Amino acid sequence: MSYVRKYESEADLFAFEKMLISSISPQSFINIMKRIASNKTIANDKR
Repeated sequence: MSYVRKYESEADLFAFEKMLISSISPQSFINIMKRIASNKTIANDKR
């Protein structure tokens, strides 16, 4: 499946803004993005 990076960035920004509105720490967003990036790296290494 193909995707456009612009849409991914927009989705990230949307999620970040919703977290701020809901008084959720921005650190939580940072932590989950690091976990996602780490999982992508691991998945790519297994190919």
